[in-house]
Amino acid sequence: MSNSDQQRIIRYIGGECSNQEKQKFEKWVRRDPNRRRVYDSLLRSWELSNKIAMDRDSRASWNVLAEKLELTQTTKPRRVRISPVSLEVSGHPRPHNPGWIARIAAAVIVLVGVSWLALNYLKMPQRTQQFTMQEIKTQKGQRAEFLFGDGTRMLMNSASVVRFPVASRGTVREVFLSGEAYFEVAHVSDSKLIVHAGSALVEVLGTKFNIRAYPDDDRVLVIVKGGTIALSSEDLTVDTAKVILRAGQMSAVTNDGRVGVPKSIDVNQMLAWTQGKLVFENTPLCNALREIERWHDIQCAISDSSLLKRRVTVSFDGKNLTEILNVLSLSLDLTYQRTGNYVKFSPRGVTKK
Repeated sequence: MSNSDQQRIIRYIGGECSNQEKQKFEKWVRRDPNRRRVYDSLLRSWELSNKIAMDRDSRASWNVLAEKLELTQTTKPRRVRISPVSLEVSGHPRPHNPGWIARIAAAVIVLVGVSWLALNYLKMPQRTQQFTMQEIKTQKGQRAEFLFGDGTRMLMNSASVVRFPVASRGTVREVFLSGEAYFEVAHVSDSKLIVHAGSALVEVLGTKFNIRAYPDDDRVLVIVKGGTIALSSEDLTVDTAKVILRAGQMSAVTNDGRVGVPKSIDVNQMLAWTQGKLVFENTPLCNALREIERWHDIQCAISDSSLLKRRVTVSFDGKNLTEILNVLSLSLDLTYQRTGNYVKFSPRGVTKK
């Protein structure tokens, strides 16, 4: 991370940003897990500074800060510039108070400590591993299963990407998802899993749930098979409360951050993909074709766009593409022509071009 990025984080934490700058910053942080982790660490240091600044004993303040930053008492901050502190504000002198100088000293020490951390945080070799991300990616036509170190099981659908830190920090485990994945989360005492998926933020302790968050979808779907989760918007600027989802329920988060009311569903039908099945229930043809494209790495086209509004109710084992194309064509009174990975559908009786 560049010095300018670090300064951007410090300005936000210090309350120096306008409302517009705050919104841009929050979106900027959420796009990169490494930025988020640096921000979280600097924020904790800033909160620590507020606590220490109330201590009148400046020497004790330094000792507390040094312990938090894992410094020895002989460690001195480097490349830190402290501006002179004025005891006058708007022409009015500060009240004379014997403890005032001690508080000023404590505050200056804290600013030194926070500045030292901001300048050197990413340069500490022992912390480098915490920012290393592992990525698992499935292509179209692929699915994958992954077992996390804590015992959590994850099934990934086609054309999906999952990123997570190699080394988790504290009591929070974080995963960043684009696409679709099913999780069976191992319960770890005093620890929770947070999944960032498009516009949705999912918090869980131990449960079984599915997230569908493909970039070309207009919403993120979250389904709970067992246990409970807390669902909220990833966008901090959206004023919405967390929604609790229980087993057998589904909710959605729109791209603009609105969280839907939970509703009961047929979980087995919605999670049929985890068993290698494609199930369409009154599904628009355009959505069904998009799913078939992901599963079989093909490109579908249709000669008459009005046909895309037709709805499909059918299920497949997902393995035989020819069977899928034949059944789909017969059920909708269509014909198709396949050339390699390209498939074009036309109304029956229309001459193919």
